Amino acid sequence: MMLLSGPWVQAADVTDKQMEDAVSEAVHGLDKITESWEEGRYDELYDRGTEAFRASMTPEQFSVLMRTATRSPECCFKRFQEAKGQFNDLNHIEVTVTIGYRYSMNAISRGPSAPVLPKQERESFSLVREGDRWRLDLNQILDRAWLSGRRY
Repeated sequence: MMLLSGPWVQAADVTDKQMEDAVSEAVHGLDKITESWEEGRYDELYDRGTEAFRASMTPEQFSVLMRTATRSPECCFKRFQEAKGQFNDLNHIEVTVTIGYRYSMNAISRGPSAPVLPKQERESFSLVREGDRWRLDLNQILDRAWLSGRRY
């Protein structure tokens, strides 16, 4: 894992150890989020969403969208690689990872002129600490779960 920090971070405000710990916790949080997504545990995934996201969508609506999505992370070591954390502050970390994807039959059965589906992509996720947990605006997951745009 690589730690990056922007020029806006004042050395006197936050120690290197605090930055490293925050980034490490955020990366671990994102790993848990992508694991829940990959394993189809959508209630658990929903619980890791930000308060604002959970106020905008019910768990049932979210679960239906995720169950019918066109792609999800690939299992195990392929799911999540090369994590880099961009420290913004102690409650906001940008994590960039390489994610391996698998596709539903709906995505695979596209026409012959459709572009080749990527096996992996470099993705950035903006995590925020709310309470004692790193959370994600789950629109970031929904946007990646649907190849041709969301159906809502």
